[in-house]
Amino acid sequence: MLAADDFAIAWLRDWNRHDLDAIIDHYAEDVVFRSPKVLSFTGGKTDTIRGRENLRPYFARGLAFRPGLKFTDPMAAWDREGLALIYSGEDGSVAVETMTLDADGRVAEARVFYDRPL
Repeated sequence: MLAADDFAIAWLRDWNRHDLDAIIDHYAEDVVFRSPKVLSFTGGKTDTIRGRENLRPYFARGLAFRPGLKFTDPMAAWDREGLALIYSGEDGSVAVETMTLDADGRVAEARVFYDRPL
């Protein structure tokens, strides 16, 4: 498994480059991704996306919606199973993302928290 701090550096780098293929590669095929922002993507039906093939269009939409997206001020904490990553967005928001990594070092489960209402 990739060391959690190396994972965090690569994850942030790929988001800041807006490299959708590299971003998606960080996630397992059967990933479970939860975020309150998913509610707008699913028309309020769910806050959860299951599977990498379903996560790709969600991330693509986010990158298109925020062309200036840049994550800064990262702080990471980790244990044997994954990490929590705190970062700031270019819009001044702060997010906390918890990620459970699988044996291949890919995100099996993720949950995102924000510092403000969406």
